[in-house]
Amino acid sequence: MIRVSNYVEAITASGTYCQISAAIPPNIPPAGAQNTLPQIVASATIYATPTGTVSGGTLQPVIQGTDGTYRNYGAAIAGASGAIIQITTPIRGVAMNIPTNLTGGGTMFIEIDAIIV
Repeated sequence: MIRVSNYVEAITASGTYCQISAAIPPNIPPAGAQNTLPQIVASATIYATPTGTVSGGTLQPVIQGTDGTYRNYGAAIAGASGAIIQITTPIRGVAMNIPTNLTGGGTMFIEIDAIIV
């Protein structure tokens, strides 16, 4: 079992951030890459905190299933509000997708902490 973190401090553009896929040692692949190793992410916590004035944009947590495909996890979140999202079911990977650019002059801090077994 291992705990791994991935974070980005000042996000404004759309894209996929802080991707973690199950592997020991941890695998933090480039955006869009897939990983189908036998390990699992037993749990994960996503922290999304706006810094400065974020007035628009959305955040969408995504999880990777055993088929290697990332899917939306829950509803999209307004960029201005930020969130703490806990995922307690076993998955293969986790990331935060920002489908639309953040607006208002602020940025977003995103961190994902995961337990891989």
